[in-house]
Amino acid sequence: MDSSRKPKGKKGSKRGQSCRKIEDLSDAPMPSSMPQPTVKIENKMLLRAALKSAADSGTFIDTKFYAFSRRDPSRTAYEPKAVYANGWLLRARLPSYFEPLLAGGYKESAVGSLHGNFPSNHQAYNIEYGYDSDSDLEDDEDSDDGDGVTLKTDREEEYMTDEIPQPEKDVGDKTEAISEELLKEHGAYGTGRVVILRDFAYPTWKALIFYLCTGEVAFAALQSQKKENIPAGQISPDAPLCSPKSMYRIADQLGLDALRNLAEKDILSKLSADNIMEELFSEFTSLYDKIRDMETQFACDNALTRTSANISECIERMATGQRPYNAVILKCLFQRFFGALEEARSSKPGPMYCSSPNCRNTAVGGSGSSSKAKLTTLACASCLGTVGYSL
Repeated sequence: MDSSRKPKGKKGSKRGQSCRKIEDLSDAPMPSSMPQPTVKIENKMLLRAALKSAADSGTFIDTKFYAFSRRDPSRTAYEPKAVYANGWLLRARLPSYFEPLLAGGYKESAVGSLHGNFPSNHQAYNIEYGYDSDSDLEDDEDSDDGDGVTLKTDREEEYMTDEIPQPEKDVGDKTEAISEELLKEHGAYGTGRVVILRDFAYPTWKALIFYLCTGEVAFAALQSQKKENIPAGQISPDAPLCSPKSMYRIADQLGLDALRNLAEKDILSKLSADNIMEELFSEFTSLYDKIRDMETQFACDNALTRTSANISECIERMATGQRPYNAVILKCLFQRFFGALEEARSSKPGPMYCSSPNCRNTAVGGSGSSSKAKLTTLACASCLGTVGYSL
């Protein structure tokens, strides 16, 4: 991606806030504050082990992640927010992913101040966010004036220039290189691993870290459901909410099968005749065969009338070039429809014929189970006098 390319601002954006205070990161390696366990520790006990170690070292938080929290009308993700974590616990919980991520090999993972600001040598936005319909990103409103001219604030005009935003100096801002001596005592000086995540939303990543530490996860309502606004900023011991679809995506990428199954069950529990069409023909459903099959089955079993009545609208959208990913959904849906028709046709009993020699008349009661007679030998009406039967 061309680093000089800048997304255009929109009224209502707060992009300037994410660029005001920024600092550089060092690529120097950071020693682990706690050795990896030599014996297998159960996942539910890892948090206790990390807390026990922190009681002696005085350091529990040694890793800081940045994940985007907002999306503007051009679908650009921006406004990164910090999520803090214990790196040892994450590496012990999911070594295949977090070992390389926190070891310094990832290009946007480096040593820096845990209390500093967003690093100046990285973009505070992502034009090519990997999941365009991520509902865990908060959308800006596309507000125009009466003449259709977009109004911009001074901050947004500044963001649209070709100049790289410069950090504002304050008392707590440290932009000098990190020395080896400081690295050896990184906990005491608030220094640790800082990682910038480009394709995961802030609420999803926060919920993931909570799940990896506690084994608990809580899912918000689907956007297609009628839901009440949840007050923000309240301190609670409950797991932070996230979209089940966003969590399914990240669990699938990280190989967390148990978490992916929890997200899948939650999605299924929130499907209804009112929202199945919106969910079935969404970008998310087109990405995952298991979700597609699950929702197609639900549509046929629980909302066949609603699905049949609205399917023409989906076809019209595809004909005009909208939502091309719906083609695979339609194919799956039609296969399910035709499969159900064929099954119904094959399960209907066919006619049975008279067993008398040289007679091909239909036997009495031979077309199904509606006959009250229990025939020992099949016979037509004209042969009943010569062929035995019993009631």
